[in-house]
Amino acid sequence: MRSLPLPGHVPGHIRDAFTEAIEDADPDALWRAAGRVWSCTDILPSSCCTLLDIPLGSTYAQAARRVRNDR
Repeated sequence: MRSLPLPGHVPGHIRDAFTEAIEDADPDALWRAAGRVWSCTDILPSSCCTLLDIPLGSTYAQAARRVRNDR
């Protein structure tokens, strides 16, 4: 059984892949990247919050949940 990652910081290249998938509106890449930032407590850029229609100041984890719940 796999355990869930602990909440916290995720490396920049992983966060960048998620934000690029948001900006590119690539649903498959976005779905995959959401799993990699699922527990990331870093703040998502405001432009991505706007694209996902979530409150400014949301975390990558909150955005990942929105992505996965919307599919």
